[in-house]
Amino acid sequence: MIVFHWVSIYVKKHTEEKHLNHSVIFSYSIPLLEKILVQDEKVFSLTDNIHNLHLKRRDKRKNMSTATGYLSMFLAVISTVAYHIFQRHIGKSAHPLLSAIVTYLTAIVICMFLVRSFPFRYRLGEEIRNLNWASLGLALAIIGLEVGFLLCYRTGWQVGTTAVVSNSLAALVLLPVGAIFFSERISSTSFLGVFLCIAGLVTLRYGN
Repeated sequence: MIVFHWVSIYVKKHTEEKHLNHSVIFSYSIPLLEKILVQDEKVFSLTDNIHNLHLKRRDKRKNMSTATGYLSMFLAVISTVAYHIFQRHIGKSAHPLLSAIVTYLTAIVICMFLVRSFPFRYRLGEEIRNLNWASLGLALAIIGLEVGFLLCYRTGWQVGTTAVVSNSLAALVLLPVGAIFFSERISSTSFLGVFLCIAGLVTLRYGN
């Protein structure tokens, strides 16, 4: 429609100015139409190339995101296993809070070295302002986590069941929390997972 609109404007303009007959009008129209069609084909070809490039980049980002997600879960699993093994080996005479202090002082030093590999996006002051109350709340949760697991092992809990019981109970609590406070959807698969968690807890309870 745009092509023929341009042709009609061109023809009308030259007809009014030069009073051309139909044959002359036709001779003006055909070359112009061919030129416009060629230009349109180039534009459409460029548009298709840009669209295809956008799709390729989107697929690449999606694949990278999926790979990063699996690697992150792998890191979390390995770290969780190492966490419980190290917790189990902390001496019974060690003070729980002093042990936590040494642990997180060491973690702070390691993080300071890792900052070079993961540099700040903004200035340090702005990065600090981007933090919120959740960082302080996480500190309280971490203290409870460290002391809680350490005391569990000291009171006779086994490495093979402690993580399973704690993670299953946490999942049962976090499922409604996610739905209420974070608008996460609870599917039928989620309910099946809840049932399996409860069944696993019962099996561990009576299996021991």
